[in-house]
Amino acid sequence: MRARTRIRTANRPHFSALLAVALLLAAMNARAAGAEELGLAQFERIPLTGCLKLSADGKGCAEPLTLSPSRTAWAEMQSRLDPRARIPVPGPAQLSYTTGKLRRKTVRTMDLSAEVPRWLSLRFQDPAFGASEEWVRSVGNLLATFRDTRGDAARQKQLLGRLQQDFPRVWDQVRGFLPEWVRDDFLHSEAWNPSKTGSPQEDDNDGILERPPFLLAAANAEEPDGDGAAGGRRIYQACAPIYAPWEALFATENDFRNYHIQAGSNYLDVYPLQGSYFSGLDGSGRPFLLYDVSFHQRPLPLWNLKFVLRQFVHQEQGRWQMENRLLEGNMNHLRLRIFYDPILTTRGETIGCVKTEWIDLDVKGLPDGDADRQTGARGDVGNIKRVAERAARSP
Repeated sequence: MRARTRIRTANRPHFSALLAVALLLAAMNARAAGAEELGLAQFERIPLTGCLKLSADGKGCAEPLTLSPSRTAWAEMQSRLDPRARIPVPGPAQLSYTTGKLRRKTVRTMDLSAEVPRWLSLRFQDPAFGASEEWVRSVGNLLATFRDTRGDAARQKQLLGRLQQDFPRVWDQVRGFLPEWVRDDFLHSEAWNPSKTGSPQEDDNDGILERPPFLLAAANAEEPDGDGAAGGRRIYQACAPIYAPWEALFATENDFRNYHIQAGSNYLDVYPLQGSYFSGLDGSGRPFLLYDVSFHQRPLPLWNLKFVLRQFVHQEQGRWQMENRLLEGNMNHLRLRIFYDPILTTRGETIGCVKTEWIDLDVKGLPDGDADRQTGARGDVGNIKRVAERAARSP
């Protein structure tokens, strides 16, 4: 797991005030952009696919499936939703805890669902930042520049070096997260596997930012193995920028027919269940999708893992989210909460979003630990990024 990096702030007192105003304005604009990008009709046109049976060679789908949603009143959906299944936002006390039995250590982490929109809102247009070139005047502008360096390690290193040397006050604000997002040459290589964060490992060049898990329990609870046996379960988290329009992003998320070809995948068949796919507007007039998906994996030879998830895609305060909860299967715990925050430039262009994923996972009978569970979060974020960006770049 990656070491936690502190974000340093500039020493001049008025920088804090500048950042506070910039963050507020940019956050308001980002939420507005996120809410307006995708309407219900567009949402319903995004295919929901599955694969009932793989081909004999395991490389294709012999029995594909595509479902269309049934538009349904929000009141009728309430019985299918369970607010208790949502992973709650952690409080400060859940971001620090003690681990180990013989050698004790304190883990301090952060809530990426809160930090990501703050980072994306950073702007440096005030002369005090010395951002004399447009590409460094906001995090959105920086990401737009690095978007065009996809997989080019030399160019990415060169730009990061120039940012650090020529624009030190901007660098001081982004050094704690930007390098992990923009160094992505390993992710886009044929060698990428979610079990590794870099190649060579120390490069940390998979384009995915991770921080230690937070606890569902209070601070300094006795830390369990990850299954909640003594104080609380760990919630694993990862995030990455995805340079694709909303339609391409959600089409990738919903393309279960091709989940078996994802890097590091052990899926045998994945498909949405007939009669489970609903769409509509919630009580605030915001679009939603709700559907159940059957998963069949083989994490170990001769051992099959089957489970069904209910997936709920919706907006909350203008922010796209996906919440997944376990309906049945070989799991002690499985639920996810995913956040999608738009990446905006100073010109108002939306160039993609950052996907932030939380996962609460414990498989029955599988001796999985922290590294395995973190690999699950990393693998989902990385695979969706790879496939969605590839689709967005296709003619």
